Amino acid sequence: MRRVAILLALGALLLLDPRGSHAAGPWEAQAADPDAASLDTLLQAKWAAMKTALRNGNIAEAVSFIVERRRADYETAFRLVAGSLSNVDAVLTTIELVAVRNNSATYEMRRADDGAVMSFQVRFTIDRDGVWRLEVF
Repeated sequence: MRRVAILLALGALLLLDPRGSHAAGPWEAQAADPDAASLDTLLQAKWAAMKTALRNGNIAEAVSFIVERRRADYETAFRLVAGSLSNVDAVLTTIELVAVRNNSATYEMRRADDGAVMSFQVRFTIDRDGVWRLEVF
């Protein structure tokens, strides 16, 4: 096991090994076994940040919240609707935590389409780099 010291200063993490070698971020700090409320707070913030990036037309930033293997697909979709991204909240509404299992968190997103309330699954997972990201929505 590799031991590191973790320094947090001005919102940035710096990892130092016993020899003083370091690796600068960006890093995401999370507990090994976060409780559901803490995880929900983290993932709600990611959902909101992705929507803000879309609302601002920043597709590159928005796809950074999506798992690496799905980014190209979502980037293509976002570019197809680029002209209406400022209204993202009408399509990507609020999400509610349903379940956390293993390395996955499932949410429900509801919205009204033509007068009917529709329910959509939103799923986060831990990506290859250990960071929670959107997998499906």
